[in-house]
Amino acid sequence: MERYWVSEPAVGIPRRSTLLSQAGADGRQAARQLAQLLRYKTPAQYDLAPLPERDATKAIELARRLVERAAQVNARRRPPS
Repeated sequence: MERYWVSEPAVGIPRRSTLLSQAGADGRQAARQLAQLLRYKTPAQYDLAPLPERDATKAIELARRLVERAAQVNARRRPPS
């Protein structure tokens, strides 16, 4: 089975986190977390063996942090009602 990792994009396809990393301090931190999270995607999706509990827990934590950061950024952008 061929695998594609964030650090080794297919030819002509930019790294998924590149654009995000250009979005200020929040974007740089989110890009790092997204890159870490995407390392778990292919094994979780295609491997026959289940993802080890430690890896699954780490992936959930990374996703939670990304959602929290997005909510914080979104809250800062919203004009007061």
